[in-house]
Amino acid sequence: YMNSEKGKAMTAKSRAKNVIRFTIELRKSTDNDILEYLPESGRPAFARSSIRIAHSITSNLDACATAVSRILSIEKPQIVLSGAEDMPSPTAGAKSVMSDGKATIYINIDKHDEPHEFCLLHELRHVYQYHYFSTNEDNRASLWRSEFDTPAPKNLRDYNLRDIELDANSFAVAMFFIPRQADTERVKSFIDYLFFMLDNDIKNKIFERAMAFLDVK
Repeated sequence: YMNSEKGKAMTAKSRAKNVIRFTIELRKSTDNDILEYLPESGRPAFARSSIRIAHSITSNLDACATAVSRILSIEKPQIVLSGAEDMPSPTAGAKSVMSDGKATIYINIDKHDEPHEFCLLHELRHVYQYHYFSTNEDNRASLWRSEFDTPAPKNLRDYNLRDIELDANSFAVAMFFIPRQADTERVKSFIDYLFFMLDNDIKNKIFERAMAFLDVK
């Protein structure tokens, strides 16, 4: 019977149900872990291990956006995968666009010099920054608001020294590592790989902030 067409179909159906049930239970436990430890400080990298278990960040950008949006306490943006000709900024690897408080993140699938998942994490942090300075009046909010409202420097170094870029890059780096298990050399190597075009001063700033994200007490 098991080798018959009907038997094979029943076996496949049973396996599918088990996979779905297992995935739902895993997602429930992961969400509970995230919600239980969700920090008010905006330092969410500790939950990276939960996301790694529940979602393959390299193969499902939409699931990644869902999980990370929960951690950042932002509404999940619309994710648009497009070619360079449809990007708001054709040369960008990714771009987040805010309209009436709602965000759309465009991922340029024609660019391969940066991992798409890194671009997504970077832009999600920009969405978080936007919501932060829209609802707060502290020094960080003032700085981020000012940098968002000021035309971006054309010089690569000055562009990446802005606090909004240091913060977004550091956040995205940290989310690739399991907190308390992040080897400093691995983090440095990852930064060297991603930011080969930047000088050591900027890379060190990104490293220090990434490690601060990961250093959850």
